[in-house]
Amino acid sequence: ADLPLEKRQTAFPEIITGIFSELSARVNTSKEPAKIISPEGLILRDMLENFIASPSPAIAELAKKIGKSETQTMRIFKKDFGTSPVAFLIARKIEQAKNLLTHSSCSVKEIAAMLGFKDEFYFSRIFTRKCGVSPKQFRKNTEMTG
Repeated sequence: ADLPLEKRQTAFPEIITGIFSELSARVNTSKEPAKIISPEGLILRDMLENFIASPSPAIAELAKKIGKSETQTMRIFKKDFGTSPVAFLIARKIEQAKNLLTHSSCSVKEIAAMLGFKDEFYFSRIFTRKCGVSPKQFRKNTEMTG
């Protein structure tokens, strides 16, 4: 049975997030041996994966989840993943955005909303800074090459 449009719009980011989360957990794309990630790092990563379709959580919220101080939480995450939780989450959101721009007809405004950005202009600035082209230009480039 078809779901109402509102249900599909809220379910879609969750489904995509789940798929990417599962694939990321299973695939080691580097040439280096798999790195051992601390139990706290796994909890933090999984927690952040749940925020791909939401605004970023506060570091205090992450710290509380693993029972550590904010400083310890940042240190653990940086050691396990080589970046900050915020940078990690932004990178994941950009990956999702690229996928949506390539494989959906959603507008930039809809994609920004799906990924928890406060507005499409903020999303576009972040995307352009990370990718070197605007979301609209990225979509146009992938249409021409694909």
